Amino acid sequence: MAKTMRNSRVKTANNVEQAFDKILTGIYESLGSERRRIVGQTWQLLVNGCPVPPDEVAMRLGISPDSMTSTLRGFGAEFDKEGNIVGLGLTLVPTPHVYEVDGRRLYTWCAADALAFPVMLKQNANIESPDPVTGKKIRISVTPDRVEKVDPKSAVVSWVKNIDVKNIRGSGCNNVNFFSSPETASKWIAEHPDQTFYSANDVYKTLKEIHLHKYQDIMSGCKMC
Repeated sequence: MAKTMRNSRVKTANNVEQAFDKILTGIYESLGSERRRIVGQTWQLLVNGCPVPPDEVAMRLGISPDSMTSTLRGFGAEFDKEGNIVGLGLTLVPTPHVYEVDGRRLYTWCAADALAFPVMLKQNANIESPDPVTGKKIRISVTPDRVEKVDPKSAVVSWVKNIDVKNIRGSGCNNVNFFSSPETASKWIAEHPDQTFYSANDVYKTLKEIHLHKYQDIMSGCKMC
């Protein structure tokens, strides 16, 4: 019995890693090295909770402001009326996924972003997001090393089986949510057969491993504020 349970956990972990690695590799490779640096530096500045002038990102990376802005627009970044960056996965624009760090209230485009940013930005965060089926709030506390708390413990995260790298938010982020239980997630999946779901803990562990072993260069060269 114990061996069967261990094998089941290994199988589940492998399934999560394969599912996430497939999508994230496509996104990562579509960016290229310079665009990855632009994205990473933008995140590093956005987490301070204020709009980010494009010129500041360009100056820190030593690149053309026009090139930098064009890259971010192509990635679906959000800008305010003054042309400042206000969202790119991590956002100042309200979404269902609340992301609190050092007393600052930010948001993320999707549930997976909320679990990944503590690892990438090396900061503790508190996450709150409603189950889209029942409205019940899911609350998760995350550090760069582990998930500290999941409430309810049964929480899961939906995930897409395919993504359009030219429309990451529309085809991916908008469909990646927290659910309070596998039961409510199953109701959602019944109407969205192109999706699946995994436990919040497994998703965090997978994102952490993928970032640390494959995509760590997205934050390399970023200058802290």
